[in-house]
Amino acid sequence: MRLVVGLLVACVSSGCFAASSKGLPFKPLIIQAIDSPYGKAKETFPADLQWVKVIRQKMGTEGPVTIETRVVKRWQQEGCARVASVFTMHGARFDDKTRSFVDESFSMELNTCRDGQPPLEAMDLRALKDTMSDEPEPQTSEVRRIPMPQRPAASAAKTTKK
Repeated sequence: MRLVVGLLVACVSSGCFAASSKGLPFKPLIIQAIDSPYGKAKETFPADLQWVKVIRQKMGTEGPVTIETRVVKRWQQEGCARVASVFTMHGARFDDKTRSFVDESFSMELNTCRDGQPPLEAMDLRALKDTMSDEPEPQTSEVRRIPMPQRPAASAAKTTKK
């Protein structure tokens, strides 16, 4: 799990989710999967791209990275879907049993639209309203118990009739 988080942080910080002039970035693969009638897209990125270099450095591998995207669910909102992505680092680990290098991969899913925004039907708008509101939270009232004075037991005896 730490490896996956580390790779995602490295990927985000190096720009694999943003447009790049040196190669196909990750975002167009998501759009290709959404637009595809089969709901799939796949691309192998060469080892010389900056974000691939970061992943290779973290994994200790020299190979390229393949990203496969597929639509898991299409939302009613036009151009929106839940997209699963699998990142595969080729030759990432040496397997002692087979005496060869094997691939390592991690996957993630996200709800997104072609414009990069999340689909409205996949969001909890109540939670969004609470976090985006400029209004201060309502003050809660505090209930305190005030002890009532007790009659002394001696004064009750004096009031009895003789």
